Amino acid sequence: MRDIEREKKLKDLLYSYTYLEDEIEGVNEEICNLYEVQKDISIPCLPSTPGGSGIADTVYYSVEKIMITYAQEMDKLNSRLDKLLRKRNVIRVLLDCLEHNEQRIIELRYFKKYKIWMISSSMHYDRSHIYRLHDGAIEKMLGFFNKNNEWF
Repeated sequence: MRDIEREKKLKDLLYSYTYLEDEIEGVNEEICNLYEVQKDISIPCLPSTPGGSGIADTVYYSVEKIMITYAQEMDKLNSRLDKLLRKRNVIRVLLDCLEHNEQRIIELRYFKKYKIWMISSSMHYDRSHIYRLHDGAIEKMLGFFNKNNEWF
C-alpha cells in the first residue's frame, strides 16, 4: 500500500473515532436485547415415545429454527463488537505513541472536527506550527505501524 493510501486510511480511521463509542454502545444494547428475548424462548422437550407431550414435530422444529437464528444473530453482533473494539484499541495505541501536544492536535482535528485555525487559536500556536506538529504526528503513527508490521 502506498504512503498516500496509508495516510488516507489512517485519517479515515481517526475521523471514525467520534462514532465508535456510540456504535459500541448500540451493539452492546442490541446484544442485551437479543439475549433478553432469547432467554424467554426454550425448545420443548420431545420424548421418544409417540404422543408423549402432545407437541407436534413442526412446532419443535420451528422453535429450534428460531433458536438457531438467534444464535447466528448473536454471533454476528459479537463479531461486529469485536471489530469495533479492535478499531478503538488501534486508535488508542496510535495516540499513545505521540507526545502530548501532538495528541491534542489529533484529538481536536479528527475527534472534535476542528479546523486548523481553530486548533491554532485554542493552542496558541501559529498555523504553520500546527501543520508541522500535525504532519509529524501522522508520520509517527504511520511509522509505528510500518515498524511493527501491523495495519488496521
